[in-house]
Amino acid sequence: MSVPTRTPPRVVEVERPVRGSMFEDGLPEWTGAALASVQAVALSVLVVVLPAVAASLTSSIDPTDQSGWLAAATVGLRIWLFAHGVPLVTSSATLTLVPLGLTAVALYAQYASIRRTGVAGRPGLVAGTLAYVALTALVATIAGDSSRLPVALAGGLVIGALGTGLGLARRPTSTSWRRMSDGVHDRLPSSVALGARAGALAVAVLVLGSSLLVGLWVVAGRATIGDVVRELPLDAVGGVVFALAQLAYLPNLVVWALAWLAGPGFVVGAGTTFTAGSVVAGPMPAFPLLGALPSSAVGGRVALLAPLVVVLIGGLAGLFVHRRSQETGWWYVPAAVGSLVGVAAVAVGVLVAASAGAAGPGRLAVVGGTWWVVGPVVAGLLGGGALVVALPASPLFRAQVRLWWADRPHRAVGEDTELQDAVDDVPAGQGPLRRFGQSAVRGLRRRMERAD
Repeated sequence: MSVPTRTPPRVVEVERPVRGSMFEDGLPEWTGAALASVQAVALSVLVVVLPAVAASLTSSIDPTDQSGWLAAATVGLRIWLFAHGVPLVTSSATLTLVPLGLTAVALYAQYASIRRTGVAGRPGLVAGTLAYVALTALVATIAGDSSRLPVALAGGLVIGALGTGLGLARRPTSTSWRRMSDGVHDRLPSSVALGARAGALAVAVLVLGSSLLVGLWVVAGRATIGDVVRELPLDAVGGVVFALAQLAYLPNLVVWALAWLAGPGFVVGAGTTFTAGSVVAGPMPAFPLLGALPSSAVGGRVALLAPLVVVLIGGLAGLFVHRRSQETGWWYVPAAVGSLVGVAAVAVGVLVAASAGAAGPGRLAVVGGTWWVVGPVVAGLLGGGALVVALPASPLFRAQVRLWWADRPHRAVGEDTELQDAVDDVPAGQGPLRRFGQSAVRGLRRRMERAD
């Protein structure tokens, strides 16, 4: 008697669906992005307002006095607007030196909220951005800064659009957004798109290097920083708030270090200069972070190493271009490097302009770098480094140079084999360049025949 065989059970793996937003079903697409902007503004406002209120309560004689903490909350709202580019008006001066650390907090809050709950697509992008702009206007009205409403709207538009766009691009279900970005990418020549990516990479590496330089400055100036802190009458809460203020301006110092590396340097007050080759310092406010500024010039040949770092980063960007190039002609690499230079000039110029401004009355009305100087200098150094690496590595450019050299008008008659060898070295599949070379060979041989 045979025993019937038992078929083993089949295990079917079911693909787990990607978790989408709670607003993707049943509500309009723009609802999730708008509510995410509300959440982002609330979080970033609390990051600023809570320390201000805490400092007010600990320093107040009567903590139950509502006018004290309400005034502190208003100050916190104005500082939040300050991070969006709205000038901070005090009794002695109008401050325009934006704390980029707080700007980064607001940008990240918008990015994280949109990424978690937003719905990708044009409706989400528009709704998230407009909601952020509207909430910025509301904060300006509550803080009593309605006279500077246009500046607040512009700052809210920049932070809102950038945070919303980045957040939607990182959504797992952002197929429509990727389709939008792919459409823009397809309209650009591949060389321009590659150069733009290389420029963004170069600026990111340069900012990272500037951050490491700031770390060295802080270590070297820790004694000065400690002396400034000990002279300040701070309690526990005040010390924490003051430390947060240092962190808020730390990104500004990173951008100043970038200007120092490139060569033009920066100033902290009229009549001062901080470059690798020379340092002219002056009286500084009691702000511990300023104790990290270089106290003396590097001097001599060592000062030339600072811009060389930027050139080396440009070389890395040139290697990036070479490794990812899809050359269709000898002009491909020069066009990509030109795109790199343009992107780097704009990005660095924006960073330097955002990190500069007025930090007080009188001589402190001028602080930071000069964007129309630092931007082009950095772009030129990066572009030079990229050309040194990418051009010699391009087979099409090398072949084109050989064709130009072999076809020079003053070449000796009877030496056409060099030009033919240059044509034979053109990579397969490059029909236009090969036809150009063959035409040059025929023209040279006609000149030889006429000479005979």
